[in-house]
Order: sequence, then C-alpha cells, then structure tokens
Amino acid sequence: MNAPTGDVLATREHLRALHTIRWWRSFFVFFALLAVFTHLGAWAAAEFGNVFEASRTQAESDRAAGHEGSSDATAAVVSRQWGEILEGALPLAEVFGRCAIVGLVLTILLGALVVLSGRLSGVSDIIRAFYVAVIAGLLFVPWQRLSMQAPSVPGVFTTVERLKSTYHPEVRPANGESFTVGGVNLGPADTWTRIKNGGRYCAFPLLAVIFIIAAGSRFGRAYRLAASSQTTQVQMRIT
Repeated sequence: MNAPTGDVLATREHLRALHTIRWWRSFFVFFALLAVFTHLGAWAAAEFGNVFEASRTQAESDRAAGHEGSSDATAAVVSRQWGEILEGALPLAEVFGRCAIVGLVLTILLGALVVLSGRLSGVSDIIRAFYVAVIAGLLFVPWQRLSMQAPSVPGVFTTVERLKSTYHPEVRPANGESFTVGGVNLGPADTWTRIKNGGRYCAFPLLAVIFIIAAGSRFGRAYRLAASSQTTQVQMRIT
C-alpha cells in the first residue's frame, strides 16, 4: 500500500473544511427557522389565542353586548403582559433571524468555493442550495420599511403594533356581519378576515421556511455526494 499523495491529502483537507461548513449550515438554519417560527407563534397567539381581545376589559365587553358592565380588569392585565413579552421577543427574533440568514448564505457560498477548489462532487447541488438561500434571504428583507409608498407590503417578520392594529377588538368585524361583493353574499365577514390575515402574516414566513429547509437539504446532499465519491477516489489512489 502506497503512502497518501499530495492530491489525497488535499482532498481530505477539503472534506474536513466542508464538514465544518456543514456544522455551521445546521447552526444558521436552526436559528433562522427559530426566528420565523417565533413570529408565526405570535400571529397564532393573536389569531387563535385571542391575546389582544384582552385589551378590552370585561366591563367594556358587557356594555358592547348590552349588559351591565363589571369591573374585572384582569383581562387588561393579561393583554399588557402579552404585549410586553412580544415587544421583547419579536425584535430579538428578527435581529437573530436576519443575522442567521446572512450567515447561511455566506456559509453555503463558502461551501461552494471549497467544492469547486477541491474538485469535489455535488457542485450542482451546492449551487442550487446557494440560489435557494439567496431567495430565502430576499424574503427576510424588510421591504415594507424600505418602500415608504407601500408600507403594507407583507414580510417574514411583524411587530406588536401591526398585530394590535389587526386583532384589536375594535377593528374586528361584528358578529353576524356578512362579506359581500357586488351584492353577492360570500359568507361571514369574520371568516374572510381570518383568511386575509392568514395570508398576510403566514404566506412569506411559510415560504421562507420552505426555502430555508430546501437550501439546507440541498447542501446536505452535496456534502454526502462529495464525501462518498471522494472516499472512493482516495481509496483507489492509495491502493
């Protein structure tokens, strides 16, 4: 059996470098997904948990229903506590998410350079992973803040103020109100409002989740191809 040649040693170094890059890929994918799911969780709490319904006290709810109002202020306290938690969690998740997606794009780019310089297999997969990660990164750009003329452009992240403006009891349609288009009744207005809000707060985050997972899986496939093919080539060169 012959000693490893310089080419074999160089290939091993490239594989070690790619292994390290794969670890950082997993790190950035995890935090990018965590940030997106944090904002999706805030939307779900507002949509299905009715956390901002508590911003109106029980007395106000009773008066709106035509009953004598009570003096229970517990609901307002709960709403204030939720608001404080989300006001701290959402901006922090947004910062970590943007940093993570930038790190993911740069990590995959570095992996592509290692694969190309080492002439490893999996070039097409890692190039696809890079472009998919770039698309995910574009979804993380705060377009609604960059364009003053289109402040309602949806994005991956949201704010407590935007959630409150959507789910405050005063802006929700009244029970029994119908949604009509051209005089045609299309059903309860509350149902259509939920569909509109779901598209507004879920579409971009779910797209981002899909692209992030796709980029990570493509990178993993490229790594497996590079490791398996080069292991075979190294054994052939040594023997």
